[in-house]
Amino acid sequence: MGAGTLIAFPLHDESVASATRVPPPGQVAASAARPDGGCHPVGGFFDEGRCRNEVEWLAEDAGIEFGRHGIAFTDPVFTGARFSAEKGLTIELALEPRPSPAPGFRFIAVIHDGDDGSQLLVGQWRDTIIVMNGDDYSHRRRMPRVSVEIDPLPDRPLLLTIASGAEGTSLFLDGKRRSRRAGMSLVVPGRNGGARLILGNSVSGRAPWSGCIRGVAIYDKSLEGETIRAHHAAWRADGHFESFASDRPLLLVPFTRKEGRRAVDHSASKNDLFFRRETTLVSRTPFALGFGSEASRVSVAWDVVVNLLGFVPFGLLLAALLGRITTTGRAFTLSVVIGMALSFGIEFLQSWIPTRSSSLVDLVLNTTGTALGALLLLVFTWLAAKGVPAAAAGREDW
Repeated sequence: MGAGTLIAFPLHDESVASATRVPPPGQVAASAARPDGGCHPVGGFFDEGRCRNEVEWLAEDAGIEFGRHGIAFTDPVFTGARFSAEKGLTIELALEPRPSPAPGFRFIAVIHDGDDGSQLLVGQWRDTIIVMNGDDYSHRRRMPRVSVEIDPLPDRPLLLTIASGAEGTSLFLDGKRRSRRAGMSLVVPGRNGGARLILGNSVSGRAPWSGCIRGVAIYDKSLEGETIRAHHAAWRADGHFESFASDRPLLLVPFTRKEGRRAVDHSASKNDLFFRRETTLVSRTPFALGFGSEASRVSVAWDVVVNLLGFVPFGLLLAALLGRITTTGRAFTLSVVIGMALSFGIEFLQSWIPTRSSSLVDLVLNTTGTALGALLLLVFTWLAAKGVPAAAAGREDW
């Protein structure tokens, strides 16, 4: 892909899109799916590359609701230079998690500048909220993180406060400190350019979170415990974040002003949050290396089985058909080339599908599976030439 990937981000004006160049591997896919988990194909492609974004305003209360597959995001205005380890940072999220129909690590909020390795992430794994920098979702690399368990079915929304400074990072639920990681300081990405706040999904659109978000606030300082408790009391009394403006947040979205598909930022930054109804596919990353950092062990193993073994019968049958019009050696070579070309086409098309991913590993596995199938034909042909009865009988059937 070269030094960067050109990404078009939809703005509040439905007819306008801006283009921002950010480095791979992270790109924002502001897309969503139909209720069955996919998008509506038209003639093998997607209708103008768009799908329904399952984010809606709450009917009576302040907030937005994320369905099975939705995403909301700001413009790229956050820069790491605005934050310092000495002053720290605070993130406040009023949220109401709901059971996810799909297992795995789900993204509640992420500040992202195009690099998964530096993203600031608030995610959910089962009944645990996890806050960290980077992409160590499975925690195999033991990168620093702080977490807190929540009620899987809370009877009311929760106020999650993340306060980080030079001495460590603490998580508060409803004004009470529930977890602390000493020596862990969260870092806001975007030192080489702007970073976006993204809610309800990962930048690839493959880790949707289900639930309601009723308020978001970000500060370039670590709030004291007394202030955090006061914010919780005010939020419980008012039902929104508007009173938090006195502490001068860099972003304050209380979801009280409902202007179409835009949630107004009440801070001085005026960095509004957007969630278009029909969202253009904006992430196209063909032939990415690896299986994707969001993949689980089970999904990786399944990918290997499907992509490798699934192409073995194809290679065997293709080589058998080609063997009727050319030599066995040429049939083997042609089968591998055709299998690789077919896989290349599949992976390239998948890079345009929001709910799919394009992987160089899949291309290699598909091609290897085709080669193994064609190789089986060579083995049976060789055995038949040696006069092995079973192989000879099988060769006659072809």
